[in-house]
Amino acid sequence: IDLAKIERLTGKDRDELDEISRQGEKVIVKVGGQKKEFTANQVLFDHCLACELPTPQEYDILLGEPRPPAPNMEASGKNIAGLKGIPSAERWQSWQNELSRCIRCYACRNVCPACFCQRCFVEETEPQWVMPMPRWQDNLIFQIVRNIHVAGRCTDCGECERVCPVNIPLRSLTREMYDIVGELFKFKSGMDKEALPLMTHYEQEEAEDFFR
Repeated sequence: IDLAKIERLTGKDRDELDEISRQGEKVIVKVGGQKKEFTANQVLFDHCLACELPTPQEYDILLGEPRPPAPNMEASGKNIAGLKGIPSAERWQSWQNELSRCIRCYACRNVCPACFCQRCFVEETEPQWVMPMPRWQDNLIFQIVRNIHVAGRCTDCGECERVCPVNIPLRSLTREMYDIVGELFKFKSGMDKEALPLMTHYEQEEAEDFFR
């Protein structure tokens, strides 16, 4: 459950909430002696709404009943679609504004299960790829390179956006890369345990448009 959504819907800080419970497909929030009901689409994380595997393919113990996949891409991607739908100049300005707020805490990198380099490129000094001060230009380079590095491994878990302390919509970047990988290579990370990692091999039938 996305507490930020509940805060917006109730007009209360999360510390003021008394209880959150689930009744069937409804989420019940008790706050200030009152009960408020919300649907799952209203309070779940956006990336959870797009989940294609609500029941894991493999597990030792499954809590609850198996659930069929029912990804709500329209609800999940409304913010992403809104950003993609504006002219490129406005989109560039929007990202400049967003990344100007980045404090380079690296929470997005540290929480990401696909980021596992022993030494991150931002820590290199010879050559130095980015300056240590969190300027928007260096923040942009960090996010672009990080997205390229996890291409083919990102599962759209959305954790990078969830942990960002300044609420930068990072999933707008990672989901775009996720969709590009799917369109170009018909590949989705984590769906087939027998599949080779995307960036470790080349198939002759792959579209040559990718290399142009």
